[in-house]
Amino acid sequence: TDGRGIVDSLAAEAGFDPAGRSIAIVGAGGAASAALVSFALGKAEHIVMLNRSVEPAEELIERVQSFARETVLESAEMGDDCGEIVREADLVVNATPLGMNPGDKSPVPAEWLHSGQVVVDMVYRAQPTPLVQTARSVGATALDGLGMLVEQGAVALEIWWSDESCGSAPRDVMRRAAEDALRSLVPVGDDRA
Repeated sequence: TDGRGIVDSLAAEAGFDPAGRSIAIVGAGGAASAALVSFALGKAEHIVMLNRSVEPAEELIERVQSFARETVLESAEMGDDCGEIVREADLVVNATPLGMNPGDKSPVPAEWLHSGQVVVDMVYRAQPTPLVQTARSVGATALDGLGMLVEQGAVALEIWWSDESCGSAPRDVMRRAAEDALRSLVPVGDDRA
């Protein structure tokens, strides 16, 4: 449900459809895998997986290639020479844990981002992550991972309820509950959440 969660969140919060778009995904773990598959099934034109070590990204692409249809899939080692890849992307996704802990830096430098882009940090906290702050500072549309969490939870509930005719999961109620829970984790003014 993570893949559906990110696609549905992007549609609901940013009006973004991956079809025909260029996407850069930072990371190559489970969350990146779900995003890669969903964007390829959503007919993205080009997806580049950026990772500290290129081998996991290459292995992930190899596993997904048969589902990619006409989507071009590439990998690159995350480094200073990735700026152009990120600048050319319509969507930039952080699928790493960077941003979860106090003191974490943005996984993507501000100079690689620009207005007109959509940036998603799969990490969610009570306060904006460094990537969300960085993206907003340059005029990009920036989302944290809370929308993805709510959407994937709603999709999971709808799958479980499919034989009970319960309708759709109450996303607005789920979102408010998640926001309330995040705020209660850390005292106001403390940036650890």
